[in-house]
This record gives sequence, C-alpha cells and structure tokens, in this order.
Amino acid sequence: MKNTSSKHWMNDRKERDQLIKEIGFTREIKRVTIDRGHKDGAEIHVITDTALIYIFNAVTWKRITVLVARPGQLRRYWKDEEVPTNLIEIARKYQRMGYNEI
Repeated sequence: MKNTSSKHWMNDRKERDQLIKEIGFTREIKRVTIDRGHKDGAEIHVITDTALIYIFNAVTWKRITVLVARPGQLRRYWKDEEVPTNLIEIARKYQRMGYNEI
C-alpha cells in the first residue's frame, strides 16, 4: 500500500493522530488552496464539520498534517463570509480543552 502521509506526520504527530481519530472526520465543509511559495508546492486545506483542518500537498496529495482548528484560523478561511456558528463553538471548546497544543 502506498504511503499517503509525509515523514513529518508519521514521525512527529502520533499523539495528535490519536486525538484526531477520537474527534473523527464526518464531513468536509470547505476546501481552500494555499500557495505560500513552498518548494514542494501549494497546499490543500480541508476543513471538516468537526473543526479539523487536514492539510495535503496539492501535487502529491500526501497528508502534511492535521490541525485542531482555533476560532481565528476558521475566520481566516472564511475571510469576509460568516463562519458557521457551530464550528466556532466546537473550535472554542477544543481550545479550552487544550487540543490545539497537542
């Protein structure tokens, strides 16, 4: 089976990976392409209705990382649009629980 995660994720994110599995992925609600001029190319950021942000390489689709969203991050993805209230509440709950620090 082909590896679909970056070395960084496989080596450094085991504790976060367990947390992500507990939170779960139910549904994608937004997808954003981010190009910061990185040598490996642009990234695809997938935001879920459980306030997780999956980040993939836009060329290889290897998973770079998964973030537990903070309210401010979500606002940046939505820019001038209104972020779904329930998503902000989930992100605030995760922040209170310290999930963003794992």
